[in-house]
Amino acid sequence: KIRKTSAMTVRTKEDFLTSLQSGKPIMFDGAMGSALYERGYVINRAFDEANLTSPESVVAIHKSHLLAGAEVIETNTFSANKFLLTKYGIRDKVFEVNKVGVQLAKRAIEESQRGAWIAGSIGPTGEGFGVLTEDKANDISLAFREQIEALTSEGITIFLLETFRHLQEIKIAIDEVRRANSNACLIAQMSFTEQLTLEDGTQPATVASLLESWGANVVGVNCGLGPSHVYQIAVSMVQAVSPTPVLACPNAGYPSSVDNRSIYMSTPEYFGLYAKRMLKSGVTCIGGCCGVTEQHLKCANNAVRMQRSRVATSPLKSKPPSADGTIGSSGSPPGVSSGINASLPTLPLVPIQERSKLAEKIYRIFSNRLDSGKARAKPKDRTEFVVSVEVNPAQGLDVLKRVEIARTLINSGVDVINIADGPRASVRMNNAALGLKIQEGIGCEVILHVCCRDRNLLGLQSDLLGYHVLGLHNLVVITGDPPKMVCFYLNPQIS
Repeated sequence: KIRKTSAMTVRTKEDFLTSLQSGKPIMFDGAMGSALYERGYVINRAFDEANLTSPESVVAIHKSHLLAGAEVIETNTFSANKFLLTKYGIRDKVFEVNKVGVQLAKRAIEESQRGAWIAGSIGPTGEGFGVLTEDKANDISLAFREQIEALTSEGITIFLLETFRHLQEIKIAIDEVRRANSNACLIAQMSFTEQLTLEDGTQPATVASLLESWGANVVGVNCGLGPSHVYQIAVSMVQAVSPTPVLACPNAGYPSSVDNRSIYMSTPEYFGLYAKRMLKSGVTCIGGCCGVTEQHLKCANNAVRMQRSRVATSPLKSKPPSADGTIGSSGSPPGVSSGINASLPTLPLVPIQERSKLAEKIYRIFSNRLDSGKARAKPKDRTEFVVSVEVNPAQGLDVLKRVEIARTLINSGVDVINIADGPRASVRMNNAALGLKIQEGIGCEVILHVCCRDRNLLGLQSDLLGYHVLGLHNLVVITGDPPKMVCFYLNPQIS
């Protein structure tokens, strides 16, 4: 527990859980990064470093949020992990930046004379995308562990994981918080795309259910989107996991460029309107992310106070993490969560290395030679390379010559033939037809280029289904060359 000797104290984790159990809404704070920028903080330095170089600004922002009605303030430690601080040359200050971040939050509470909770903010490492090998997952775990230990050393027992975009990475972060303090209060938020899904297509309801099953006391959405989109996502989460509390922290709309500066144009009144809608829909906690100022918080807090007077008591549903920390198996490398789309009515997720012979070889070489966190090993022989040669469709109907060219290449040691999609924006045979003939004729795999310039979403989806049925499993998705334009009325050959 974090305690102060002054009249206004840092409120305890137990008090926070009790407030959640009451069902009454709780007000979180607003933006730190954009607020520091508006105060002249130079953006070629880590915002978290402001804890050491501009502590008065950090405290002033915390106090402005508290005076606007925030009951929970987040430490200025969102990106204070070894991966991100290394980019700014302050890898050796991870522990100090996190400790001072908590101290500044405590100071703001004391100086503002407002009792509040402090949540230790932890963001993604920037390394959680793609295939997470065991070594890479362990390296990410150690980064989170270092940050959590620093926050814990200052008494933090409420942890806020925010703006994560990959389920596999937030699962690692959750496990590290639980490893450090099994009784901590854990808030887990993810950031979604404009299509209202994660980047891998996972729906908000599935995300909320997974976060809850992995041990989060509060689940939610933050950043990336404005109030209207966040409202839709938050409502889906409420419907999926109620009565587990949901936290919604939208941006102040979308940024617009004004005189080369990013300005958030959403008005405080608009922000407050959606705060009211979210609270009426069952969202328990409201806050703000990028661009959200004390004016936005004041309008949202009006909605919180109105809702607080009419809300009925609702018990908090608690689900501790499972004994093994997993929810299924998909053949993922150790240390990586699996089965992340298990509740969706879809086909089972096929591990990358099993999707094609080409994928198996790429995965093997990546794991053995190029794995993140290992020294790059020198290739021993040609089996340590993947060789691809482009063979394009003819500008006609003949495929035999191209098939024979492909046969010669494969016999010479080439691994795969890649086929462009309308190269140079000229009319040629569909590359899927040539790809199928090559696969059937010589038994090798092909890579198809999928050009998006002349397909709508429906057309792309239809083609992808067709490729799968035909056994064409290796794709390169590109924009493509712009079509060649002809000025017909100036061309004497065209009548």
